[in-house]
Order: sequence, then C-alpha cells, then structure tokens
Amino acid sequence: MSLLTVVLLVAFGAIYFTTAERVFHRPVTNFQTFPVQIDLNLTSTSLLQQFVTNQRSDDANRTLADLAVTLTVTGLATLLIGYFISDFLARRAIKPVREAYEKQRQFIADASHELKTPLAVIDANLEAETTEAKPSKWLKNISTETNRMSQLINSLLDLARLDITDDIKQVDDVDVSKTVSDVYESVKQLASKRGLKLTKKLAKVTVRSDELKIRQILMVLLENAIKYTDDDGKIMVTAEDSGKQVVISVANTHAEKIDADKLFDRFYRADSSRTSDGHGLGLSIAQALAGSIDGTIDAKQADETVTFALHLSK
Repeated sequence: MSLLTVVLLVAFGAIYFTTAERVFHRPVTNFQTFPVQIDLNLTSTSLLQQFVTNQRSDDANRTLADLAVTLTVTGLATLLIGYFISDFLARRAIKPVREAYEKQRQFIADASHELKTPLAVIDANLEAETTEAKPSKWLKNISTETNRMSQLINSLLDLARLDITDDIKQVDDVDVSKTVSDVYESVKQLASKRGLKLTKKLAKVTVRSDELKIRQILMVLLENAIKYTDDDGKIMVTAEDSGKQVVISVANTHAEKIDADKLFDRFYRADSSRTSDGHGLGLSIAQALAGSIDGTIDAKQADETVTFALHLSK
C-alpha cells in the first residue's frame, strides 16, 4: 500500500504544479486591442472598465479550461497506474495462498495413491484368510474398517481430481427425466429396506450438460437422503423447468434441526452418532461435481423437511 500512496502523492503533486505553472506563468498574449483612444476627460472610462472586465473573464475561462484538461489527463493516468499497481499487489498477495492450496491438493492426491497399495494388500490377505477358515470377529472388524478406509481414500481422490480446474466435460443433450428415473430406480431397494416412502414428480426437460456427472450428483443426494430421513419418513424427487434453469430437487423428512450452511463442508456430519459408516465427503463431492458442470447446489430446511436443489443452466 505504501507504493500506491507514493504514486497518488506524485500524481496529485503533478496536478498542483502543472496547474500552478499554467496559471502563474502564462504568457500574456492575444490581448484585445482597446477599441477607442483613451481620453481621460471623456466618458471612455466606462469603456476601459468593460475592456478590463472582458479581459479578466477571458483569462479566467482559459485558466479553468487548462485546469479541467490537466485534472482529466492526470486523473485518468492516476487511475490507470493505480489499477495496474493494485492488480500487481493483489496477485503478489494471493500467490502464497494459491501455492499452499496447490500443495495441499497435490498432497491429498499423492497420499491417497500411496495408501491404496497397502490397503489392497491387507484386503487381499484378509480375503485369503477368510476363505480357508471361518473368520473371527476380529478379522471381520479389520475387513470392515479396511473397506471404510478404501472408500475414504477413493473419496479423497475424487475431490483431488475435481479440484483441478481444467476438468473435461462430456457435454451433450441430457434427458433429465430419464436420467433422474434411472437413478431413482437404482436406489428404491435401499429406501424400502429402511421402510421409507420414495416418490417422484418429473417434468419432461432437457439440458446441455454432462449426464454422467448429473447421475453421480443425484446418487450422492439420494443416498444422503436415505441415510438421514427419519424412520418411516418420505423422500420426494422432482425435476422442473424454471425458465433459464433446470432444477432437480431431493427432499426428505428430517425433524432434527440442522445447519444447512455447513452441510457441504468437508468431513462435516450433521449427526455422527447415526452415520458412523460415512465420512462427511459425499455432499462436498456433489458440490464439486456441480461446479464442474457450471451448476450449483443449495440446501434448506423448512417444516421438518430438508431439500437439496441442483440448478443447471439450460
């Protein structure tokens, strides 16, 4: 900021000294010739006064014109210089943050890759051990935790990949009602196991987007709804055309108060006592997927119902 201050002081100093130079050192030129011969005994004094008044008015107008030009040119130059200096300082200030974020993303990806190999070995040994004899409860616990760790690592890898800004999109015309119906049918059995009522209301809409990513987002939202819906509750899936956007919503009954603003935070779980099999990364992945196809997801709770809405531009 000190550099910007110096530039502004120099600019305003230039305005002052340039204006002063124009005002106090103007060459006396272009004076009008007094139209009559001065006669002190006649009434030409009034004409002389008029001449002096007009001359002063002309001088004032020229001075104001010079001042306006000086202020305009110097002001524009100051704004331009200030813009480039501010842009330079902003880039310089954010560079360490960008580098730290990139290192963090790379660390997650590298660590996840390194962890996959030993976990695969552990899983293979467990499988060999359990096929030869009846597994003990300890082996079952190891197998369960190994599977959970593998899921966590895969989720971290997904997030690391989605953090890359140049992710390739497979854009095509997507039949939203058909895509939602396919995902809906794939999770019906999961909902029925919990005794939940799953319904849908789909309008015939089409959007230019990535169908695979839309399916992945819907799968995350529906699995999340099945996990958090109250016992004997309801889940409603809708798709509609809101004009400039296509909105796909997943609403489920949930009486407990939640903090909707934190639902998309990584590793956040609204009720950890009921979701020990999760890691709090599903909604973060869904949000990242939505961003990769220029969409958005929001969540809200009203009347003991939590609604997630995916907004896709047409």
